[in-house]
Amino acid sequence: MLEEAGDGPVDGGNGPAAPVEERLARAGPVVSRRVVVVGGGLAAVAVGLGIELRHVFSSGDAGSAPGSSGGSAYSFLTKHEEGVVTEATARLIPGPTDDPAEAGHPGAREADVTGYINGLLGAMHVDPPHVWAGGPFSDRAGAKHDDMADFVALPVTSRAHWEHRLRELQRRYREGVPELDRLAGVSFVAAPTATQDEVLAAQLKDHKSFSSLLFTHAIEGCYSVPEYGGNRDRTGWEEIAFPGDSQPRGYPAAEVSRPGPADPYQPAPIVASVLKLVAATAPPPPNQGEKPSPVQPSIVGPASSTGSTGG
Repeated sequence: MLEEAGDGPVDGGNGPAAPVEERLARAGPVVSRRVVVVGGGLAAVAVGLGIELRHVFSSGDAGSAPGSSGGSAYSFLTKHEEGVVTEATARLIPGPTDDPAEAGHPGAREADVTGYINGLLGAMHVDPPHVWAGGPFSDRAGAKHDDMADFVALPVTSRAHWEHRLRELQRRYREGVPELDRLAGVSFVAAPTATQDEVLAAQLKDHKSFSSLLFTHAIEGCYSVPEYGGNRDRTGWEEIAFPGDSQPRGYPAAEVSRPGPADPYQPAPIVASVLKLVAATAPPPPNQGEKPSPVQPSIVGPASSTGSTGG
């Protein structure tokens, strides 16, 4: 898949980004990757999403010739689009080169999210399409061959569905990148990081915006199985201590039958805020503080048919 895009200095040569706390205060909806992953369990969901979401190529769209970009089979994004996508997703999920506060914590840039997105947008240009990874095993846990790298051919009806679905995603990227440039006032890649954050934060207020789509794809690219082009060197999995697929090696009987140590938990302010909101707005349990109503006798049945009769 496509290697990381962007030939110039990180953040357009504008120096290191502000600490996470400053960016949160300034940008509003843009939150720390670690807060999102630990607080929302988003990474586990993204593992499934990465397997589900994949792709189409429309011959009318401008892309690079096969093999011309980072060794990928096909690069849908132009060089400029690659640069914008790389810098935007690196602001949404920053790594150590994007924010000093993220030292030791890889982000979208390290996971090659741009490669994932290029694979997503151009997957129908390869045969079989890179929509459904094969199985049953990868070669990460004892198998001699990575079956997941052998993608499955699509039936005619499924192919038509994915072509339609992914053509729409291609359109979103073709229109979304110029919009980020426009909002930044210059090329988004060359804009100061503060401006980049403000542009992304403003768009993230709308869940249908291009930045919201980028955030979704950045999560998928960080935590999906590597066969889809992201999660390079399993950086996303290692960051959240996810071991990845375990078959066919499996687990020893003792490991399965005995409980392991408690999972580490890192409390995050956003989690406490969400739990407090849920507790404050949840309806009370039925009959809370009230005595249950006595059971009323039924008037249907034999008793109701034994009223007084003439006699």
